[in-house]
Amino acid sequence: MNALALFSNELLKRIRESHYDRVDDAVFDDYMINVHRATSALIDVGVDDDKIIQLLQKYWDLRRSEATDIVAKR
Repeated sequence: MNALALFSNELLKRIRESHYDRVDDAVFDDYMINVHRATSALIDVGVDDDKIIQLLQKYWDLRRSEATDIVAKR
């Protein structure tokens, strides 16, 4: 391959990676919005913090420390 073709391939690869990174970020942001909504709903109906943490671990696959932080920030 010539230099122009190599440059074109590298440029295309970087554009794709940038796009995939943006998509991954958007999916993660949406995931976290839903986790926070679920947490807020459980708090609003009076569910105990320990139970909320257990539910976040079970249904959202969060580590205990992550679930505890989310509940503490609400």
